[in-house]
Amino acid sequence: MRNPTKRGPMILVTGATGGVGRHVVSGLLAEGFTVRAMSRDPDTARLPPGGDVVRGDLADAASLAAALAGVESVFLLWPFFNAEGAGAVVDAKRRNTGAGRTC
Repeated sequence: MRNPTKRGPMILVTGATGGVGRHVVSGLLAEGFTVRAMSRDPDTARLPPGGDVVRGDLADAASLAAALAGVESVFLLWPFFNAEGAGAVVDAKRRNTGAGRTC
């Protein structure tokens, strides 16, 4: 759920528990944004308080659709060595959130 004390759109961060994603989540929260962090294992995410951590995997369309619910923007950290599958993820983002932004 969106926290009314936060500003701006809800932003989904994929790869939120990795070396870069963890800093993206922290930085967005520090700036007051509403953040949803996607993790394959939310129970071990150990992210800073204030965000919403949800189970999801870029390779699992159903979990991605659920993570995108209510999201307006996505900070997409791509964990693979090639772009195979990226189109499907961007399409899922468009279907589930509208135009919005993907960073």
